Amino acid sequence: VMAVVIVLAVVSIVVINNTIKITVFNRRKEIGIMKLVGATNGFIRWPFFVEGAIVGFIGAVIPLAVLLIGYDRITNSPRDNLSFMAMINLRPLEDIAVPLSALLIGLGVLIGVTGTLMSVRKHLKV
Repeated sequence: VMAVVIVLAVVSIVVINNTIKITVFNRRKEIGIMKLVGATNGFIRWPFFVEGAIVGFIGAVIPLAVLLIGYDRITNSPRDNLSFMAMINLRPLEDIAVPLSALLIGLGVLIGVTGTLMSVRKHLKV
């Protein structure tokens, strides 16, 4: 299970890296103008980090919503319909929703910023 999580995290970083690379390429004229008027490196890089964090946030919120809705449906379904549920004792959604949400959203933003950091360092020469 942990290997799958690591592979998916690496794939996410690569996708965000490519997204930021395309954004840097599309904004190269704006970046050149910003350099000419004396913008600092941090001022030029900051919007890319915000974009990476937003991509990571959205990339975490959508699966989190699906996961929480699915978990709620499973825990609230009649035990007669699911024969394997008689053997499993699931915790109520209220007990796991907040910690799971914080963990997944935090990891999503961290992965987004990591992908951006790698991309900005490699493709944005400021």
